Parts: sequence; C-alpha cells; structure tokens
Amino acid sequence: FSALVSTYESIKYIIDFNSQNEHSLADFRLSYFGYPITLAEIKMLILLMMFPFILSKENFIFNKWLLIALSAPVLLSLYFTNTRNAILGLFFGVLIIGILKNRYFLISFIAAVILFLYFAPVRFTERIISIVEISHPSNVARFRMWETGLKMIKDSPVTGYGDVNIPALYKKYKEPESHGEGSHMHNNFMHITVLYGIPGLIIWLALIIYIMIKQFKAYNKVKSDELLNIIVISSISCMFAFIISGL
Repeated sequence: FSALVSTYESIKYIIDFNSQNEHSLADFRLSYFGYPITLAEIKMLILLMMFPFILSKENFIFNKWLLIALSAPVLLSLYFTNTRNAILGLFFGVLIIGILKNRYFLISFIAAVILFLYFAPVRFTERIISIVEISHPSNVARFRMWETGLKMIKDSPVTGYGDVNIPALYKKYKEPESHGEGSHMHNNFMHITVLYGIPGLIIWLALIIYIMIKQFKAYNKVKSDELLNIIVISSISCMFAFIISGL
C-alpha cells in the first residue's frame, strides 16, 4: 500500500515540478497527503521495517527482489519531501541495521551515499548537503529558535511552561523572522525541556534509555530466530532514527 501511494505521489510530484518555474528541486516539497515532515518520517519508519527483511538470508511472504522493488518508490517519495531530518534519521537507522545485521551491506551503503553526494548533480544533493551548511537560512532560523529556547528554559528550568501554545509563548521572547519559526522548538530535547522543565527532560530520557535497553536485551535473546531478530532490529533502527530525526 505504501509503495502504491508513494508511486502515485512521485509521479504527481514530477509532473507538478516540471510544470512550474518558481521553486528549485530543493525547495519544491512533496505534500499531497499530509505535511512533508510527517509524511517523510512515516516513510522513514516503513523503510526501516523493510530493509532488515531485504538483508535476511531467509524468504518470508515477499522475496528480496520484490521488497527492493516495493521500497524504491517509498524511498524516492521520501527524497521528494525534501525533509532533511527524516533523511538523516533514515541514514543512521540503516547504519544500525548494517551494524546489527550485515557488515558488508554497511560498507556498501556508506560507499553508495558518498558516491551519490559526490557525483550526483548539485540540484539533487543541495537539500541534503544543507544539513551541515551553517549559513543556510533554515539552519540560521533553528539557531535563533534554540537561543530563544535556552532563554525560556532559564526562566522556568524546573516546571517548564506546560503543554501550552508554543507560538504565543515564543512571541513573548522573540518575534518570528521566518516561516515556521516558533511553531515548536525544532529539537525534541529542547522542546520537552521548555514544556516540562529539566526534570521532565530527565524522565523522558530515562524512558527512551529504558526502551533501548529492553530492545538490545531482546536482540540478544532472539538471535537464533530470524523473524523475531528482524523485528527487533527494525525496532532498534526505528528508535535511533526517531531520536536522530528529532534533533
């Protein structure tokens, strides 16, 4: 189902992109069935649930080549969302899968990413490379938000402000200068701290760490059962991707 929806999205995206001249490929975002970031993170998690099955030596309901064919349109549509945090989350999630499942795949994956970034036309890599570009307008806006967030935390470090109207609170400290600024803190750690204070952050981190410990314990227990092993690896990779994309 995800592959079919993603195929439709990608075809419509290509048609719509070629029929306009206002936006570059890096700024034209796929958003037909929802907000680009939400769509991208859903696709990120779906791909991380599929990849371990592709790397498995066993065949289940779908064989590897069919899974590769089904994952391709999902990956392409994720790329067209131009959502950097989901792309970064997917990268680290796949790294985890490679480490836990197949080291040869890990090396091949890293090499493929390097070759893509080096040889692909700039218009195809611009959005991804902007992740580490300090002067990029999107990154500058995030730095402003994090500076403002630190001021908020300083004023209420213990209790935070509760699950309140963040845009209204943000405007008390700073008037937004760009689209999306102040809608949330654009960093899960800072957002949790602003809402619930440092104790809330510690409780949230404790929950995440607890889940991860349980996941790795489960991984060690089910190494001999291929299906359960794949499910646990998917769970671990999704958790890492979730954390990374939330940064």
